[in-house]
Amino acid sequence: MPEPTFILPKILYFSLTSAGCILSFLSVYLSQVLAMPATQIGVILATTPLVLMIGNPFATALADRLGAHKYFVAATLTGAIGLTLLIFLRPPFPLLLAGTALVALLRNPSYPILDALVLAMLGDKHKDEYGRQRLWGSIACGVSTAFIGWLIDWMGNLEAMIWGHVGFLAVFLVALNWLPVSSLREGREHDEEAYFSPIPGEDPDRHPVLPSEEDGALKGADEEEDELFKQSSIEQSDLGDAEEGIQPTSPLIEDASNTSLSPISSRKSSASAQISVFTSNVRPLLTDPAVLFFYSLIYIMGTSVAVVDSFLYLFLSNQMGASNTFLGIVKFFQVGMEIPCFYFSKQIMRKIGVRNMLLLAQVILVIRLCGYGLLPAVGSVWFALPSESLHGVYYGIMWAGAVRFMDDRAPPALKATAQGVLSAVYGGLAQASGALIGGWWWDKLEGRIIPLFWGLAVANGAYFGLFALCRTRHTESSRNRLVVPS
Repeated sequence: MPEPTFILPKILYFSLTSAGCILSFLSVYLSQVLAMPATQIGVILATTPLVLMIGNPFATALADRLGAHKYFVAATLTGAIGLTLLIFLRPPFPLLLAGTALVALLRNPSYPILDALVLAMLGDKHKDEYGRQRLWGSIACGVSTAFIGWLIDWMGNLEAMIWGHVGFLAVFLVALNWLPVSSLREGREHDEEAYFSPIPGEDPDRHPVLPSEEDGALKGADEEEDELFKQSSIEQSDLGDAEEGIQPTSPLIEDASNTSLSPISSRKSSASAQISVFTSNVRPLLTDPAVLFFYSLIYIMGTSVAVVDSFLYLFLSNQMGASNTFLGIVKFFQVGMEIPCFYFSKQIMRKIGVRNMLLLAQVILVIRLCGYGLLPAVGSVWFALPSESLHGVYYGIMWAGAVRFMDDRAPPALKATAQGVLSAVYGGLAQASGALIGGWWWDKLEGRIIPLFWGLAVANGAYFGLFALCRTRHTESSRNRLVVPS
């Protein structure tokens, strides 16, 4: 029997990612059309990820609570489209800032909820096909941005970016209506937890895993580490913590059916039980040392990428004279390598494991940042293309591994919430930090952004070196305890 093609998820990722990638021209639009200084541009660009960081976990938790994920996204995106069109009135900075925050609050939850809906649609049998659905977002990003860049030059009007953004969101809403899964309650059941450790010694059965028929491949990649962990006492304590993080639903049923309670006290007991279950379920996502290390790794990479995404276009346009058509081509190269990386993410994950996927992504990011540092010496905007191509390799490997880790780690009732937390760290806190740092640096040094790229390369390299040093020094002690670098 042939494998299913899953056409609809591909359309959803294509349209939604196109809408987001087109906004790569936003810094140029704010600078050239609205004549904003770089500090204000940094604040505007930081608003969306800050709102994402604060609002996404609550919005995705609300969607989980309502149990109507598809209709939640449809309602919020419709409101975001209407508010986005108000930018044509060219409001002053305070109103633009407030409008940007409100649009971000409505639009941002659609990304993690879509990830959760698609994973639920794929089910346990096909969830490792996620990368092959997500790669269509990479295709969309390159194609749509290149097209909009050409359209802006042809029309001589940067407002084409806004119309393109709204148009792709409208296409997404139409396609979303046909998605067969409207709620994660209709999706698959949670099977196994993921486990992430910054040192050798974790159990492959708790490492982000593939379906059971493929477990052998992952075990082959980490066989020596498996034996170390199986001899350690940390396994039992961690398993106990994990079991406490996934509570059965029977307390809710017992409270609701206890005839000795009055209706009011019964409802109060049920509500208290629900809060208790939610708190115990979400605790591992916020307190587990291994998960916290994962967040720190994602944060430093996300901050570095945010500086590049926020101000590279402005640098190429204002400092090196690049056209909007060329900027569109840059984006095409940026996401081009995401396609094969997402497509083969299943094989990469099976070969090296999720932990090593994330570390490999950080090495690639360091090389990319160093490439940007050489731009002034070379003196040609075309030299940016090789470094932009490395972004696709970095992001394709990093994001497929990160989404899989969070999906496997999350309790069944908090799948969308887990993706929301991931988006809050990478797309929220890290992106906001990068935009603010980049805007301040640009104004302070009058557009000389290249030294910042070099500094970020050094920071990522130092972080990776610290990680490697901790692994080397604590291999023996990892037999009895989990060590996370501070």
